[in-house]
Amino acid sequence: MQNDVKSVRAERSCPHLLRALKGSEDADARAMAAGLADWDHRYAVDSIAPTLFETFMFHWQRRVLSEHIPARLLDLTAQQTGLCVSLLEQPELPYFRTSTTAEIVVVAKQAMAALRTRLGDERRTWNWGRLHQAHWRHVVSGPATAAAFSLAAAWSPRPCSRVTR
Repeated sequence: MQNDVKSVRAERSCPHLLRALKGSEDADARAMAAGLADWDHRYAVDSIAPTLFETFMFHWQRRVLSEHIPARLLDLTAQQTGLCVSLLEQPELPYFRTSTTAEIVVVAKQAMAALRTRLGDERRTWNWGRLHQAHWRHVVSGPATAAAFSLAAAWSPRPCSRVTR
């Protein structure tokens, strides 16, 4: 189970996300849909689709929650994905002041803009290995002790193992 790189959440959500983005006149929404269209829902380090999906979901979760939760509580609740996935599956639910489909397009544009800012304009370089990286610092690790205590200093993991947001 630990070595499985397929995302059930992505497999469950992508068809609904693609349906909402289908036919959008926005170039970023179309680019997001094109990048997710033939994805097998596996998080391979050289794949762009997981980068698109996870960035969309990060912004989608915050957008969904911010509709009814005060901004000061967003960081506390942002990992609660059940409602966010349910709204993708049932866009007709009266949750937003506008339509869920309209909000999905807005968030797709937001996600694409965030990726351009973080990874540059060249979409073909937006692979999962560039975005998903982890670095674990030991509690006593500092500039003088990093080589002895920090995993990154002592061991160089594959590019896909660094988680940053």
